[in-house]
Amino acid sequence: MSRGLLLFLITLSLPFMAGCSESEVYAPVSGKVIMDGEPLVGGHVLFQPIASPDDINPGMPSKGITDDQGRYSLRLVQPDRDGVLIGRHRVMITIPAEENVPGDVASPVFKMPNEWRTGVHQFEVTAEGTDSADFTIDTSP
Repeated sequence: MSRGLLLFLITLSLPFMAGCSESEVYAPVSGKVIMDGEPLVGGHVLFQPIASPDDINPGMPSKGITDDQGRYSLRLVQPDRDGVLIGRHRVMITIPAEENVPGDVASPVFKMPNEWRTGVHQFEVTAEGTDSADFTIDTSP
């Protein structure tokens, strides 16, 4: 069987395999983001599953937006549903105004520390899920 045909068949079967064990692989995750002692309002929180050597496609990320109290609840990007894939994730938190800085800006000033925008921090999602995936961000030098 050609490699192209094999990849096509695997890709075609992925939605069916994901649907079979949906209740086993997703968990509810919510929490609060505090930045410099105050709730982060309108922050974008992204949990990106981390690939392993034997699974280079760990699955879709989940995202949420913080409310006026800094609280968020994550939803899978696709399919659009509540929850997060169980396992280890890179955590990225951004402020929307900082997401679309033009590439030609010589030295943009970001309030959000780089470590939060690039996924340095990690979080383990268990089958039980959590309502306390809380993060504290300090922007002082």
